[in-house]
Amino acid sequence: TLKVGVTESGSLEYNTKSIDYDLNLDVSDDDEDDSDDDDDTVQKYLKIEEIYAASGQRVMEGEELLKFTEDSVEAVRALLQNAVVKAQSDYAEAESTYELSLLEAQTDYDTQKISASYAASIRNTSGTSVTNNVASLQVQLEQKQANTASLQEKLTQAQEDYQDALETYEAAKEGYEGVGTDNTVNFMTIQNGYLSARTKYLQAKSALTQAETAVTDNENAITELTNQLAAAQAKQKIDKLDTEETYQEAVIIGQNAQTTYNATVEDLKETLQEAEETKEKREEQLEAFEDFVGSDGILYATEDGVITEVSYEAGDRLTTTGALFSYATSDDMRISVDVTQEDIVDLQVGDAVDITFTAYPED
Repeated sequence: TLKVGVTESGSLEYNTKSIDYDLNLDVSDDDEDDSDDDDDTVQKYLKIEEIYAASGQRVMEGEELLKFTEDSVEAVRALLQNAVVKAQSDYAEAESTYELSLLEAQTDYDTQKISASYAASIRNTSGTSVTNNVASLQVQLEQKQANTASLQEKLTQAQEDYQDALETYEAAKEGYEGVGTDNTVNFMTIQNGYLSARTKYLQAKSALTQAETAVTDNENAITELTNQLAAAQAKQKIDKLDTEETYQEAVIIGQNAQTTYNATVEDLKETLQEAEETKEKREEQLEAFEDFVGSDGILYATEDGVITEVSYEAGDRLTTTGALFSYATSDDMRISVDVTQEDIVDLQVGDAVDITFTAYPED
């Protein structure tokens, strides 16, 4: 059979896909130093043990592409597992702190509301003892001042009585000392008069001393009470100012209690949420790692295709994210052939063609 056809050359174009390494192995906290030393580098990065695929090789879905070293897989797994345990522990602690702090915030809120409710009554009753003390001192001072006139009057009377008794006593003493003892009856009479005058004199002198002491004590008491009253009144003013300030603060705190409580709750929720997000992030990192390395540390092709680029070699560490392999699949390929205008008229849509690639001349 004679076969006649058109032979032309062209080019193959294809869209590439990639198998990417996109694991996030950063388990440091935001406030920690993220710099890596040699030990951290060894621990944090996967190391390639062997590459099974080469550029230009056709691979089938499920075919082995590369293998990671067992030591690097276990090291990274331990790093992520420890991070998960720590994040779970931190979350449990944050949850406990949240419950306790929320209870404390509620207690503070209730206390502030109660304090605000009773602020007026506290203001009215807080100065009662000081007020009572001032009133008591005023009463005592008035009593002492009222006694002044009476005591002064008694002192004047005592002075007069003393003067009279003194004159009588001196006269009786003079007569007693000058009388003779010849006349017994007359001597006894004068002696009795002298003794009587002497007794009255001593009594008047004692009464005068008591009256003077009473006046002096009363004056001293008035001075003391006056000083105490002044101090108490000054304290009363200070206490009133302090009480009013405390009252105003209680009213303001009561008015802001709801706002303060809401802000505290929001802060607590935010802290708890951050701990929960960190826990979930660490769990997702570990899950993504396990999905990536699998149970045997081997990376498999996800679909059929032709490897177009291999980005790493055996012994390399995956220190950055990016494409491990690039490949093209048959449904993404397009062959473009230039046909002369003399030959194009002999071709129809749907005609069968034979394709031979330069790299595979026998196929």
